[in-house]
Amino acid sequence: MPGLAKFLIGFVGVGIVTWLFLGPFGHARTIADDLESRTLAALDVQGAGNITARVPRRPVRRVIYLSGDVPQGVKRQMSDVALELPGVGDVVWNEQGDEGGQGTARAVADCQQQLSTIVSEDRTSFAAARPI
Repeated sequence: MPGLAKFLIGFVGVGIVTWLFLGPFGHARTIADDLESRTLAALDVQGAGNITARVPRRPVRRVIYLSGDVPQGVKRQMSDVALELPGVGDVVWNEQGDEGGQGTARAVADCQQQLSTIVSEDRTSFAAARPI
């Protein structure tokens, strides 16, 4: 059997086993619940009990979504606390407890608008190229 065929069979096999482990057998929910509970416990130790943490279940990601009405300095500090936890890949702050990601979508739209404004104001012109 050629090497590429062995590789593809192994790749598909690992994918199926991973899907079974995380999906139908329910380990993805367990992983997300564990990340949430460890994050909340770490934040409580720091005295930030008014901050909520959420981990997406479908698809399961190692991103912690934090929300709470706290100053920017506290947000940075609590983000660092959450990032130090094993298994956490990233920390994202939701605007005003925005669980649906509307705050992020709004921020992206604002950024795109600002970029469009900058590009439209920059009048760069290139002289016609002439052979040497």
